[in-house]
This record gives sequence, C-alpha cells and structure tokens, in this order.
Amino acid sequence: MTPFAVRSIGPDAVAVVGEIDASTADRFADAVGSLGPHVTIDCGECDFIDSAGLTVLLALRTRVNREGGSVRLVNPSPAVRRLIEVSGLDGVFVVD
Repeated sequence: MTPFAVRSIGPDAVAVVGEIDASTADRFADAVGSLGPHVTIDCGECDFIDSAGLTVLLALRTRVNREGGSVRLVNPSPAVRRLIEVSGLDGVFVVD
C-alpha cells in the first residue's frame, strides 16, 4: 500500500498519492480546504477512493462553485475514474 500524501504542484493544484478513505479523508479535506477558486487535483497516483473521499470532493466542489470556480480532476487513475463514472459524477467534475 502506498502511504497517503497530498503534494502541492502549483497554485490551487495538488497531487494525491495513495488511498483516500475514512482514515485519510480528514487530511485530504485539510489539504484542499484553502484551495480555490479553480482547483486542479492530479489523481494519477491515487490508488483508491471511497465514499469518504468522494464526500470531500463534493464539498470542495460545492464551496468553489459558490465562489465561481471549479474542480478539475486530471490524470485519474482507474480507481478514481471508475468511482466518478459509477457514481454518475462524470458530468459534475471536469475530468481530464
């Protein structure tokens, strides 16, 4: 298992490494909480994401949308792409 980390990769941009689940969702929320209004999250090294991680993403999207911004998920791993598609959120997030 890859240790969880969130790395800054630019202004309002981070890369997520490892798993976003109930045990790491709070750290993920803290890491993205001050980003915006246009947020980019590189998900290429995100091995797993569950409903706790999805909740953080949706809360982030709600907040930045109120500010006129957006959340863009780039380079999604198969796990992230599958969750976004299965949950029907591929029309909610910009996924590149």
